Amino acid sequence: MLDAAREYTLGLADTSGLEVNPREADSSQIQDIDAERQRVIMTGHQPVIFHPGLAYKYRVTEQAAMAGGAVAIAVVIDTDEGRSGAFSYPELDRLVTEAHAIPHLVSQTRTLSRESTSSSAGLYANEWLADASILSGVEENVCRALQDCGLSECESRFRTVIGDYRRIADRGPCQMSRANIAVRRAAGIGRRMFEIPFSELCRQRAVMVLIADVLNRCDEYLTVHNSAIERFRAVEGIRNAANPFPNLGGGEGRIELPLWLIDWRNEGSRRPVYATRHADQILLETDSEVVCECRRPVDVDELLNNIPDESQLIPRGALITGIMRTLFADLFVHGTGGGKYDRFTDELIRDWWGVEPTPIAVASTTMRLFEGPRNEVARLTTIEQQQRDLMYNPQRSFGKSIFSQQLETVLQKLVAEKNQLSEQVRVARESGNSAKEIGTRMQRLTDEIRGAVQAEFDPQLRELKSLTESQRAVLDSRTWPWFFFDWNPLG
Repeated sequence: MLDAAREYTLGLADTSGLEVNPREADSSQIQDIDAERQRVIMTGHQPVIFHPGLAYKYRVTEQAAMAGGAVAIAVVIDTDEGRSGAFSYPELDRLVTEAHAIPHLVSQTRTLSRESTSSSAGLYANEWLADASILSGVEENVCRALQDCGLSECESRFRTVIGDYRRIADRGPCQMSRANIAVRRAAGIGRRMFEIPFSELCRQRAVMVLIADVLNRCDEYLTVHNSAIERFRAVEGIRNAANPFPNLGGGEGRIELPLWLIDWRNEGSRRPVYATRHADQILLETDSEVVCECRRPVDVDELLNNIPDESQLIPRGALITGIMRTLFADLFVHGTGGGKYDRFTDELIRDWWGVEPTPIAVASTTMRLFEGPRNEVARLTTIEQQQRDLMYNPQRSFGKSIFSQQLETVLQKLVAEKNQLSEQVRVARESGNSAKEIGTRMQRLTDEIRGAVQAEFDPQLRELKSLTESQRAVLDSRTWPWFFFDWNPLG
């Protein structure tokens, strides 16, 4: 695995022409090591254009490995389906014609990959970087939108990054996934780790040994998997039967396997795999055909020989990190989502392989483009929720920077006068005198306080109410691409 990861990573420089290799170690980093003793810290993700949380996870992984004398390996999940060239960017909402203090924005999507002939997303591994001329058009459209949003620094960073993509495109056809990895590494994110596609990882014989074991005991695996996931849902209070993974199905001698059959031809495809067992053989099937036949018990070499050309059996669901944590990693670093679902994988590893799972860590961060407007929305939302109390009990909010200084000075005076009148009402009632006139003056002060608060906040709240939910979501988004941000402060 280490050799394969090293070969893939060093090949990124040849493909991209960019400086993508570790600066802190030369190309012999994984030569002449004791692989049995070498500690490995792993992480991984689909080969998409990262948002800051993912980029930070890779930074943490490589820093931890360097600090602990380990090798950091990132697994490229190229066997999933999706658009690896797509990214989002903000744009002024053209349907909003009047000026607003808080920007009214929409989120737009562009892609750096070639247009696909298919309406559905294919495998990440089979998406290709667009031609340089197309990338130039994307650059101008996105940079114009960033300028309009007042994001000149984002524009500058984007021009630098898309220049790297264009240089790769000028060298000839390139997988979108490889281009994403190379450009990210050239910017210093993950450069001190080695990377390996999941499809390549699954060519390791050890992985196929574990897959063959699942095939030989597929009915037992189905029971262990479904039992573990149902316990996990019960403990976590999860009612969605598809969360974090669906139960495997089985019945009438046909068992759903935790495997994909990947067909690498053309644009690539994947299909779930099922097993039908007979007395002396096992049939591996998709929904439409028999994939291969193997004698029981399944032998790894026979399995590899019988799988159709240009096809591959790939683990899916919890078996993905289950295999990585069982065979390769001494520590696996997740983001927040993986950190939640892999607690189920812990149970699966214990129940199926009878070993304690490799530990996991969780690393993530949040970076936003519009902190100022987002904070203003949060402030106004709080005012909206507390508006009645601000009008009738403003003294509770004195000294909290909720009111402007001018308004707070006025309110302090009015509240003091109202308190004095309240005391006069008490004295009058205790002496048996009428307090009607004092009460009328108190009501006028109450109205004056309410009016002063409304005068300050009503225009601001109208600004808040002019924002749609989708416009608020743009201000709150944490999934803008990494190249809109300055990564130097993260080290």
